[in-house]
Amino acid sequence: MRKILVPLGLSALIVMLAAACSSDGAGKGASSQERLLARRASQKLISDYQRAVKSELTSALNTGGPARAIEVCQKRAPEIGRMTTGSPLVTIRRVSERNRNPENAADNEQLAVLARFAGDEAPMYYDEWVTVDSIEHYRYYEPIVAQAMCLKCHGQYDQIDDATAATLNSLYPNDMAVDYQIGDLRGMFVVDMEWPGARDYINKMNSSEKTASE
Repeated sequence: MRKILVPLGLSALIVMLAAACSSDGAGKGASSQERLLARRASQKLISDYQRAVKSELTSALNTGGPARAIEVCQKRAPEIGRMTTGSPLVTIRRVSERNRNPENAADNEQLAVLARFAGDEAPMYYDEWVTVDSIEHYRYYEPIVAQAMCLKCHGQYDQIDDATAATLNSLYPNDMAVDYQIGDLRGMFVVDMEWPGARDYINKMNSSEKTASE
């Protein structure tokens, strides 16, 4: 079972937000086909991002151990996200209720989506259209589940080696991203695309994927 802790006082708000965030709507001027293409582009973006981060994490673990891998998550992961999207209209982030980096703390709306991914019948993804400052956005969310590699830095705190623990305490004195087990819900990816500005980006992503499969 995937586990997520909901802070006291937010439960009622999260229930209301989760009910309000329906993925059945469509963006203004967006067709159902465009929504599908946006979803596929988001999934490819997350896959590319994961592959790049995992490659650097593996290299860091092999050369400098978990303490070196922490630096990759701290400094390189955001850079990789920006390089992977390659567009100011598209962003990819990792957020969590139990965040390590304060910049990755889930806001109230994201907590509502995280609640959807908790439990035995959690969906594989969730997407929605939202309007921010009169600008429409397509947002795609995908859960992050703890894997064996993650536990070197995110596992049971009393089992994390001293050097890694010292690095974590130095960089993240308010760290909450520990005591996970394999399979636990650790957070989620959030892809945000401005609409309709990101149409060309979406078409390009899907075109490159089609070409690669041929």
